[in-house]
Amino acid sequence: MATAARRSIDFNALYSSSIEKWMGSGKVEEVIFSANQLIWLLSKIAKEVGQYGFEIVQPLMTTKNTGVGWFQYDDTLSIASMGGPEAAKFDMAFLGGPLVITEQEEIENAEPYQMVNRLKFKFDQLLLSMAEEVNITGFRGSGVNTKAIDGLEDIVHAETNTGTLPNLTRAQATQVDNVYGGITRVLGGTTGWENYTVDVTAASANTFGAFTDNAYKVFELLYIYCSRGAIRPDIILSSLLPYLDYHRLASANAQYNREIDTFRGINLGHDNTKFRNAVWLYDESAQAHTDAGSDAASGEDLVYVLNSSYLKMFVETGYDFALTPFQTPVDARISIGHVLWRGQILSPNPRYQGVLLGYNKTA
Repeated sequence: MATAARRSIDFNALYSSSIEKWMGSGKVEEVIFSANQLIWLLSKIAKEVGQYGFEIVQPLMTTKNTGVGWFQYDDTLSIASMGGPEAAKFDMAFLGGPLVITEQEEIENAEPYQMVNRLKFKFDQLLLSMAEEVNITGFRGSGVNTKAIDGLEDIVHAETNTGTLPNLTRAQATQVDNVYGGITRVLGGTTGWENYTVDVTAASANTFGAFTDNAYKVFELLYIYCSRGAIRPDIILSSLLPYLDYHRLASANAQYNREIDTFRGINLGHDNTKFRNAVWLYDESAQAHTDAGSDAASGEDLVYVLNSSYLKMFVETGYDFALTPFQTPVDARISIGHVLWRGQILSPNPRYQGVLLGYNKTA
């Protein structure tokens, strides 16, 4: 009696070898992460690959060592008990997508080179689909999917500050009201786990129209609040309107230098849009969503002040966009493989991060 044999058994090795070749030299990560400028940047400067297991534990120093102090020769040294650390916990998130070749496709594309062409189309389709998912969750995070990585809105929550604009203090700006890493962060910054937040809705000038506008003054304060000693924010990430307003403001006040000995004209452009030492990036998705905070309305423009020294990307060993072998299930006439990533993004010290909300969208 004849049996219904499938050529996919022979094709599976071709599928795997072709995909592995296309995945070489970090191409997959480059395509998928480049959809979100912040995640792409973190993958370059803040990625740590290791074995993390079920979750990442981030110890928090919530109290000082009260025994520290000056003493003389015959003084009794302190034996005061030190406060133990509190721990924030972050689940590792899985990202994956299937590559499926049906028996019908194998019949229609009988030659190996035809199957490679069909596979390349599906591979590119998978990467672009994963890139779109990363772009969405990179900002909204758990707000769009509880299984996703923590997005920027989880880490740097947009919650109203108290105090008079622009005469704010650090304490007034440590405002947030959400759960991060299993720890409830409260308005007023009493847990030490809060980020800085400034709401310029009520400011007399809540755009970057001039260096004297209250919104700009408060933005400068926010940059200072996110700094400690030699540590300075190095990334400004905003939606498009604040970026354009600041870029035009900076351009109008730029200094142009003429080199007399080697004069080749005057440079009227910018290699990068920068605020002090921070590079200013924009992304249309860097707007508030329904989960951004009780005070940031959906669609509202946001300006994030970020410190990459306190942003981390953790990736599980063996899951840095890894390909599973192509196999033929016993109950389906297909060949299927998966591209998998497992990791998490977090801030071990949100006090170095901040967000400005209430920007005038009608300007």
